[in-house]
Amino acid sequence: MNPAAALFRWLYTLEVPRDRETRQPLQVAALPWCRRSGGEIQVLLVTSRRSGKWIIPRGWTMRFRSLPRAAKREALEEAGVRGFISREPIGHVDAPKRYPLAGTIDWRVAVFPLEVSDELHVWKEADQRERRWFSTEEAAELVSPPEMGALILDLVAAKQRQSSSSREESGAGLLFPPTPEETEPERRQPRHDHADLGSPR
Repeated sequence: MNPAAALFRWLYTLEVPRDRETRQPLQVAALPWCRRSGGEIQVLLVTSRRSGKWIIPRGWTMRFRSLPRAAKREALEEAGVRGFISREPIGHVDAPKRYPLAGTIDWRVAVFPLEVSDELHVWKEADQRERRWFSTEEAAELVSPPEMGALILDLVAAKQRQSSSSREESGAGLLFPPTPEETEPERRQPRHDHADLGSPR
């Protein structure tokens, strides 16, 4: 192993929480969805900044924020959406990523469904990404990494089960709508982004 790459890999993951089972470093992702008037569930995807692939908002964990709230912040910054986010992830995906200095880091990504309540016309990364609503079948086919598609289909199955059991969907197991800090102008938040080492996404 290249000693320099090992050093940078250590710096990247130094303060990052780790998955309890695999001990892999954790990132978080939001899976933005909505239910249209006809009952159809759609999923919002964004393009990655480098490759242009369709992905869901994903990024680093943040100091002083829970994992779901960190995922919620990523959805706001990358996709310009706010809403209700699940307290628990719908699943995890292994998503290795290669960096110029650190080589490949085997990330474990915790994915939190986010029911979109508000789409912004202007947001932090609006000039860097495209966003688009897809049917769940289209999103599952297009999303990268491909393993994320299974979680999109799991989301649909979960919502169908909720409907069949006549449960209220807009509140159960979800966090409340945007807090005041999310509606105020952007503030600098402490986060594990290691910007000086290169973009993580």
